[in-house]
Amino acid sequence: MKTAFVMRGGTGIGDLLMTTPVPRLLVAQGYEVDVGVWPQNRAVYEYNPFVRAQVLYPENQDQYFEWQAQIEQNYDRIIDLGYTVEKRFLHRTDGFFGPIPSMKERRVTAAGKNYYTETLKAAGFDGPKLPEIYPSREETDILDRYQEEIIQDGRKILFWNLNGSTKNKFIVKGLQYIKAVLAQVPDSIHHIITGMNFDAQNLPDDPRVRIADWDLRTTILLTQLVNVVIGPESGLVNAAGAWGTPKVILYSHSAPENLGAHFLNHYPICPDCDCHPCYLIPLDWKETWNPQIRAQARQFDQECRVRLKSDPYRSVGYKCTWHLPDQQIIDTVVQILN
Repeated sequence: MKTAFVMRGGTGIGDLLMTTPVPRLLVAQGYEVDVGVWPQNRAVYEYNPFVRAQVLYPENQDQYFEWQAQIEQNYDRIIDLGYTVEKRFLHRTDGFFGPIPSMKERRVTAAGKNYYTETLKAAGFDGPKLPEIYPSREETDILDRYQEEIIQDGRKILFWNLNGSTKNKFIVKGLQYIKAVLAQVPDSIHHIITGMNFDAQNLPDDPRVRIADWDLRTTILLTQLVNVVIGPESGLVNAAGAWGTPKVILYSHSAPENLGAHFLNHYPICPDCDCHPCYLIPLDWKETWNPQIRAQARQFDQECRVRLKSDPYRSVGYKCTWHLPDQQIIDTVVQILN
């Protein structure tokens, strides 16, 4: 039988979820399919009936090209989905993907494009535009029992993802949103999946606000059972995209059409700032000592930050997270719950 290898690169969870329809489509063409994963995101493909094996990328990046050459020899078809979104639509502020186009050019290039659609096109398909997650029989039994418990309990369950892979995905007023929703919907349980340490001193001392400690696999499966998932353009809302779960996506670098256009029960919320969407991936300028790269990344960082009037050396966050419409977020979540 013909064999195919699907590779995406990167440890991102949302990035890998965009590739999940591909194995099923390849199997329909007569292929046996293996996928490349990292330990951090391999939970995405666990128990996928269309994947024969998950192959770990080499930990030592110096061995990557040797590993890739061996992979290319071992399979009849290689589906390389690296840079189907990054470099083409999203640009790192350190210039790692090459020269950064102007704001106008970036917006023109990404207008009307959907990251799931473009990923499938790069794989040679024009199929479904939603992520695919496959619970095992044992997981399904556990989820069914948990759903019964939720129904009997009667309270609303919310998942909050308060940060993502980059600083423009830190929801700086996230705990304020939680407190406001609690005040209006007292019979609600709020699980903070990530970002609890960003503003830890203001974490509500309330048993209805809980710090999640599930593993990644459990977390992405539970997104199908909760009443609403709230978060930035990151892994959790992408996982919720596999189901009909209402998802309130707080956009930063992209437009709603780019990510959630095909999601069911998609509630997009965009920041009130002229620089959205920017299609930039902000990199920490302090992580490089190359003077030119450091200067470029720092310039973007300074342009993106909202500075404290009382202390210009400190900031309250990036414009796209500080200028989110607070009341709209609260009202949208409350409306979903009611």
